[in-house]
Amino acid sequence: MSTSAGCCQSCLHYVFDYETTKTLVIPSIRLGCAFRFTQLLVVLYVVGYVCVVQKAYQETDSVISSVTTKVKGFALTNTSDMDPRFWDVADYVIPPQGDHSFFVMTNMVVTPEQTQTRCAELPSPSAICTDDCDCTDGHSDPRGNGIQSGLCVNYSSTVQTCQVLSWCPLEIDTELPQHALLAAAENFTVLIKNSVTYPKFNFHRRNILPHINSSYLKRCQFSRATDPDCPIFRLKDIVSEAGEEFQDMAVKAGKFSIVPTIVNLGAALSFLSLVPVVSDWIMLTCTKKKDLYGKLKATYLSEDAEAEAMSMGTSYGTQ
Repeated sequence: MSTSAGCCQSCLHYVFDYETTKTLVIPSIRLGCAFRFTQLLVVLYVVGYVCVVQKAYQETDSVISSVTTKVKGFALTNTSDMDPRFWDVADYVIPPQGDHSFFVMTNMVVTPEQTQTRCAELPSPSAICTDDCDCTDGHSDPRGNGIQSGLCVNYSSTVQTCQVLSWCPLEIDTELPQHALLAAAENFTVLIKNSVTYPKFNFHRRNILPHINSSYLKRCQFSRATDPDCPIFRLKDIVSEAGEEFQDMAVKAGKFSIVPTIVNLGAALSFLSLVPVVSDWIMLTCTKKKDLYGKLKATYLSEDAEAEAMSMGTSYGTQ
């Protein structure tokens, strides 16, 4: 019976005993330095990383952006492989329209007068032959240029290759022009229209400024020194100039908001509240007087101790 009563009393103490904070002042420079150093780490994390790097005091919004490009320029070529030819946008911009991008052809291999017929395959380890037995009718080599007819024919006076059905004469793409065929493309120009919108902040911005009109666009070309507002760039300069011009317009946006500020300040205070826990752990595990600190840190107040304390207080008051 006494054991059961003792268990019930222990449970009641565990549930209903009240714990209050007890201040224990320890004159230890080493422990004080550990406490302040931990506080400094928390402050540096909150101020340096959370506030400065992450900008946690800001409310952010994702960008909605659209980009339109238009290339202009003309070139004239005159080579031994083809007659003089005039090149415009329809010829060198491939594909004609792209998703936020464009591709300008500057070099190519020309194989004029190609027709679908039979001709000798280009020499390669899988195409060189000595007789018809080395060629398979209907075979298609993924590394070749057509479908074999089963005949071994002369490619040159010294080499024989399997005959193929393909676009003949076959294109020899290993012999590229030493100089770019459309080297004049570096002087072509491209008009770039870019707009960004942040719906949450009701913010809209575009690189075509209000004072820019059609007459201005017909005569301007971007120059950081003399014409920084012009959205028309020379292809030779577009990587360095246009890339820097639109870099700031493509980032995620943010502005100060009281809600994330309060949330992150609360998180910072909660981190600071953990500093005494770390210091207590150091005090109770890593110091020479850890046993003494452990006895003084927590005191269990019993009824006998309460009576003794009242008696001491009464005696002290009557002296």
